[in-house]
Amino acid sequence: MELSFEEYLREVIIPSRQAWAASMCEVLRHPECGFPDFIGRFENYEADANRVLATLGYDGVKVPHVNSNGQKDYSGILGKTERRLIEGRFWEDFEEFFY
Repeated sequence: MELSFEEYLREVIIPSRQAWAASMCEVLRHPECGFPDFIGRFENYEADANRVLATLGYDGVKVPHVNSNGQKDYSGILGKTERRLIEGRFWEDFEEFFY
């Protein structure tokens, strides 16, 4: 079965996000549970991944960023419906992580 991106958002991403979001909110709001000292951003994938590897002692290992489409953010590649679905469902993440 082939899904459009909009269908994929509605049927897979948004419903599955609920369980993950609850877990992540608990971690972020309760430092005694093991508050993360670094949260990487997909937009900085290569630099952030290399930072984590260096922190773990893997200075010589590098993670290249391949298949970049050159877009600075998601809004240039999504239609209005997809943007509304994503922004509506993930608004807390946009606020929490300064998107």
